[in-house]
Amino acid sequence: MRKYQIISIVTTLFAILAVFAVVLVTINKNKAISTKKAIIQEKTEQYQKLQRSYKKLKTDRLSKYSAANLNQSSMNAKTNINNFFAAVNTWDGNTYADRANKAKKYATNDVVTLFVGDTSNSESIKKQAKSLKENQTEKELKQTNWYIEKTTGNNVKGLAIITTVTSVQDANKQTTQQMYQITYNVPQKKITKASPVDLSSNNSIDFGD
Repeated sequence: MRKYQIISIVTTLFAILAVFAVVLVTINKNKAISTKKAIIQEKTEQYQKLQRSYKKLKTDRLSKYSAANLNQSSMNAKTNINNFFAAVNTWDGNTYADRANKAKKYATNDVVTLFVGDTSNSESIKKQAKSLKENQTEKELKQTNWYIEKTTGNNVKGLAIITTVTSVQDANKQTTQQMYQITYNVPQKKITKASPVDLSSNNSIDFGD
C-alpha cells in the first residue's frame, strides 16, 4: 500500500512539474512577443516622429528653395547628385565593395569618404561585403529631392533629401530619410561639400558665401 502511495506522489509531482514547464514556456513566449511588439512600436514611433519633422521642415525651411532657381548648371548638378546618392546607397553583398569607385565619379574623395568610410583597407571591405552577402543584406535608394538654394559663380548650393530602404533576407525592411547640405562645383562636375542636416534641429541652415 505504501509503495502505491509513493508512486502516486511521484506521479503527481511529475504532473505538477510538467504543468509548470508548460506555464514557464508560455510565459517566456509571451514575454518574447511583448518584447518584439515593444521594439516594433518604438521603431514605428521613431519613424512617425521623423516623418512629422520632415513635413514641418519642408513647410518651415524650404520656402526659399524653388524650381525657379533651376538653370542648366543646377540641372546638371541634380543629375550628378542623384547619381552620387545612388552609388553610395544602392548595393548588395556583391556590389558593396564597389561603392567608393562608383561615387568618385560624382564627388571629391573627402565627400566619398564621408559617406562610405575609409576605403584603404580592401581586405576589411571584402569581409564586410561577404558578411552582407551571407546575411542577404541590401540597401536601395528609393527617392531623391533636390532643392536649389543659390547658384553663385562655379558653385551650386542646395539641399538633398534622400529616402532609402534597407532589408535583411528581403524582410525586416527599414525606411530612412536624411537631408544633406550640398555644394556642387560646376567645372569639376562633382560634389565638393556635403554635411547631414539634423531634421529635429530648429537651427537655420547657413550655406555661407
